Amino acid sequence: MTEKVSLVATTREIVGKKVKLSRAKGLMPAVVYGHGLDSKPVFVDCKEFKKVYRQAGTSTLVDLAIDDKTPIKVLMHEPQYHYLNNE
Repeated sequence: MTEKVSLVATTREIVGKKVKLSRAKGLMPAVVYGHGLDSKPVFVDCKEFKKVYRQAGTSTLVDLAIDDKTPIKVLMHEPQYHYLNNE
């Protein structure tokens, strides 16, 4: 039986190049989207994301709780890495 994997996110109002300061604080910008859902920009703690991504990869469902609401099942799809430091 597989272990339940969960991740916590917060809604973000900052978009575009302005997220640079948030990245310095350890927050990673992400977008939640899917069939029947409006796309929603969120912030995820970078260390927590790396831990969950190592565990789940791109083929395991993850419970994502946005702003302490009921978790939704998501797949981590196409993470992007920095070209110099591979972060």
